[in-house]
Amino acid sequence: MNPVGEKPFSDRSGSRKVSKPELASFLRRLALLYENPRTGNPALSEALSELADSLSGSGRVHHPTDPRDYYPKQQNFLAKLQKLDASSVIEFISDEARTKPELIELATARFAIPRARLMKMRTLDVRDAIRAALLHEDSLAIITEEARRSGTNRTS
Repeated sequence: MNPVGEKPFSDRSGSRKVSKPELASFLRRLALLYENPRTGNPALSEALSELADSLSGSGRVHHPTDPRDYYPKQQNFLAKLQKLDASSVIEFISDEARTKPELIELATARFAIPRARLMKMRTLDVRDAIRAALLHEDSLAIITEEARRSGTNRTS
């Protein structure tokens, strides 16, 4: 028995072979796992989809080859996150309906916080990390402003 506790595929169905529609369905689901350009492999996803299409005999439209075309809405969402001002960031992280992946996208896009670190945190801790990054950004702006003021008053 494997660690998950499931029987191997051949034991589930006896000695019956896997049908082409079953295999095509499996390949499509597998292709979905690899579809995201950030965490997966879009080229592999496309190849799996094409293989599934050839097995099922359907003439489906193939996916675009440019990874940015896979998720135009996500790219637009990331661009908006990068441009959020401080009050919008506070509003975003205060919204309890926001999911952990959305918060991670904000932290990564806006503050360049490493995604791997955030994935290990609880949602509340991700919110706190974003809040801390925002405070850090504000403190840097204050230091920069003070440095400019002092620089204009210097005589040396």
